Amino acid sequence: MKTRTLLFLALLTISCVNKQADKVDFLVTENNVGVFKKGMTVKEVLDIVPKVHIKKVVDKDDYENSYDDYQYFDTNKIHLLTLTPTVQDEIQSKINRILILDNRFKTNKNIGLGSTYADLKNNHKITDIAPDLEHIVLTVGELNARFSINKKQLLDNWWDESKKQIDISKIPDTATLDTFVIWWK
Repeated sequence: MKTRTLLFLALLTISCVNKQADKVDFLVTENNVGVFKKGMTVKEVLDIVPKVHIKKVVDKDDYENSYDDYQYFDTNKIHLLTLTPTVQDEIQSKINRILILDNRFKTNKNIGLGSTYADLKNNHKITDIAPDLEHIVLTVGELNARFSINKKQLLDNWWDESKKQIDISKIPDTATLDTFVIWWK
């Protein structure tokens, strides 16, 4: 009987530790996105991530400038994150942007992809709201984060022409966040 009880307690402890580790692996703070830390270089990322989980892709911005993206995949080949360094083709360059593509990544207040505008504004201070081509971008300064909502989710007349700004009363509380990016300087 004692052996069974001890075995049960050992398995329960291991299970609880693994659950906690999973949460940390997907936690987003101002200095971390999962296992990636602010200030990490491309080399440090490549040293901790198995080669089968990362793929370098050279992309171009709207002005045809090239930059490196490092796509990070889990063991099921699901694209979780895209990490972008400051300088192209420089292994010592620091990661300055992380595009979060998986809804398991959340802030300590449980905000991530698929959260609503109400969730965001009730849990984090939105320091800026600006229009983009197809989205509005909401900045949360405390996290160095940008979230976006597709303009199709906004109510009519969302742009206040007289003030030259977004009328926040035209953002429905139910509008969902479809982009989540962390920017590190």
